Parts: sequence; C-alpha cells; structure tokens
Amino acid sequence: MTRVKQIGLLLLALFVTYGFAAFFIPKYLSRSYIESFNSKRKELHLLEIGNAWKLDSIVLEEIGNYSIEDRKNISEFQLSLEDERLYCQYWSPVTSEDVHANFVGKRIYYWESFWLWKNKRLFEQDTYEKKGLDNIYKELIIGFNFKNDSSYAHQFKFITAGFRDSVNTYAENNNLEICGNGLVVLEGSEFISVSDALSILKDW
Repeated sequence: MTRVKQIGLLLLALFVTYGFAAFFIPKYLSRSYIESFNSKRKELHLLEIGNAWKLDSIVLEEIGNYSIEDRKNISEFQLSLEDERLYCQYWSPVTSEDVHANFVGKRIYYWESFWLWKNKRLFEQDTYEKKGLDNIYKELIIGFNFKNDSSYAHQFKFITAGFRDSVNTYAENNNLEICGNGLVVLEGSEFISVSDALSILKDW
C-alpha cells in the first residue's frame, strides 16, 4: 500500500470517527448535565430536575447565529445547510406537589453544532405566572446565563391573548379599528434581582 493510500485511509477513518462523535456527543452533552447540575441549581434558586420530572419537548428555535436583519438575505436552502442550531428543552414536573403553585415550566436553551467546540449551553430559566385583575397576567422568570456565569430575574405584566382576541372581536362587530397585535406588555416589565424575585414568589 502506497503512502498516499495510507494517508487517504487515515483521513477517511478520522472523518468517519469525527462524524460519529459530532452526531452523538452534542446530544449526550445536552442531557448529561441535567442531573449533575442539580447541586448548582439549588444555589441559583432554580428548581432541581429529578426522576419526578419529564422532558415535554425539544424545540428547534433558530438556525444559524444570524441577526434578524441578516436572515432577510439568506435563503431557506442555505439555512438548511447551517450547522449551528438553537434548541430549547421544555421540562415540567410530573406532579405539581413539590413546586410553587404558579410554576409554569423550565426551559433550557443551547447551541448544537457539527463542530464540537461550538456546542454550548446558553440559558436555563424557571417561569412562574399569576393571573391578576382585569385579565392582566404577571410572569416571573428566574434564570442563569451560562455564558456570563450569572443569575438573573425578570418580571413581565401583560394582557392575555384571549382578552386581546375578545377585544378584536368586539371591534369587528362594531366596525372599529385597532392598531397592533400580540400580547400587550404593560409598565412594570423589567429586570430585577433574584432576591426580589424570590420575595415576589412568597407573596404569590
């Protein structure tokens, strides 16, 4: 066997090995940390994931690390070849006995790529919701940013889509026009400290 053939077979073997690694390792990494991160979750005031939890779904949120403006000039075919994919895991407890009554679910965002060094976790966040007066919902998020290694919290106040739809129906029936759509975000939506978020939860 000539030296050229030996090098060719070696490169082929390396490519096949890397291909298998690139397929299995990202999926393993996205799941392996789930329980091993529990001790850290407790410190960060995030809910721990155990046997009493279930993975509801894994959703492909975005393809390619592009801005909204960049996406306007990129074809769907080009995006289909993009190796970086943003996924979100949606988790929830099997029973609600061990979590706060207003807990909605846990989300874990991460990049998955053919290139192993691009695989990384981005955010993990727990979401809570409370319905207030006049169809106004309050949403509270406690999360962790893996890139910055920092915790954060955010609170939203918004009018529900159901209420918005009822307003639109009323407008149509009475020949009225309404500008805008989607959730109506109200004043009071802002980043807050985790300690403030925990205080809010105590009152819910």
